[in-house]
Amino acid sequence: MLLLILFAPTGAWCGTCATCHPKESAGFASTAMARSLSIAGPQPEGAFEHSFSHTRFRIENRNGRVFQVLERDGQSESMPIQYVIGSGEHAFGYLAQVGDHLFQSPLSYYSRRRQWDVAPGYEQDPAPDFTRPVTAECLTCHSGEARPVPDTLNTYLVPPFAAAGITCERCHGSTEAHVKNPVRGTVLNPAKLPEAARDSVCEQCHLTGEVRIPNPGKTISDFQPGQTLEQNYTVYLATHGPDDTVKVISQAEQLALSVCKRSSGAKLWCGTCHDPHEQPSQPVGYFRQRCLSCHAATLSAKHAVFADCIGCHMPSRPAHA
Repeated sequence: MLLLILFAPTGAWCGTCATCHPKESAGFASTAMARSLSIAGPQPEGAFEHSFSHTRFRIENRNGRVFQVLERDGQSESMPIQYVIGSGEHAFGYLAQVGDHLFQSPLSYYSRRRQWDVAPGYEQDPAPDFTRPVTAECLTCHSGEARPVPDTLNTYLVPPFAAAGITCERCHGSTEAHVKNPVRGTVLNPAKLPEAARDSVCEQCHLTGEVRIPNPGKTISDFQPGQTLEQNYTVYLATHGPDDTVKVISQAEQLALSVCKRSSGAKLWCGTCHDPHEQPSQPVGYFRQRCLSCHAATLSAKHAVFADCIGCHMPSRPAHA
């Protein structure tokens, strides 16, 4: 029997902001960004064997906590899980905390399939275990504010983040001045920034590329809204051919290669189609209206018959191990 996975993001959006912006705050609370990280509660129990490594996994709930158990070569390990990473739109990942270090679990729960399996990257691991370090770059994009210990790989203060889930300040910058004087101009509006700085607000998490190299004296988490990524780090991209596997992340790369972006230039950005303060209850109709705002005059009669633009032009790719 599956348990319901219900998480209440701690500090995922600012309660102070909600006082004056209840609609935006409530809308954001329903988005995947607001649910990007949470404290682990009971999970669906289950068991399976990873055929490549002959490792047997079990997922058990004990007194309100979740444990992931692995058995291989006659040995067994039971690891308590502290955090759930990801919104669950496709899957959930898991983090274990050992002392002040964070490690990724080799397991994921694929919510659309209602199935446990190894996490991406562990498919052909001969000995999957809780040994993959969770770096500050990973936690920065999934939490409100990561708290890594400088010059370490995966050591964190306690708690390891100031807020679970993405916060208002991730896109709007510091709200201190706005709280003191709540008028236009005392808080950053990404849509009104110069193109490079505007796009950098989204690209801080949605442009992963192949590798990110911090500038001298900088870290990945030093980026602040209003800056460009290049002020803090450089993202190196690989040239992808038409037959290459499409990433499920680094969406900014895919946008830059699209006909829409190449035809529209600076006019088109993530916020043209995506409202971060709203999770559409009817995404097919919602995004069709976004498409029609630019393409209504050029649609052929054939297109007029189909209501689902994204079904053909932005097909969903299933998460899998």
